[in-house]
Amino acid sequence: MFCKHKWKVLSEVTTESMAQHILNTTADVPQPRNSMQAGQLYNRKHILVVTCENCGKLKRYVETI
Repeated sequence: MFCKHKWKVLSEVTTESMAQHILNTTADVPQPRNSMQAGQLYNRKHILVVTCENCGKLKRYVETI
């Protein structure tokens, strides 16, 4: 029941921003109309998946950078 977790990293990924994706597929990046759109356009995510070597529990951490 009670486990002193020993975490092991299974996967670590940083996604590309929407602007990077658009730039890779086309030659032009649209200009954002306001600051909210700019934040969404340039946000990336760091995703870390870990598992406990003792009990097998999985955890996923998603952080916007």
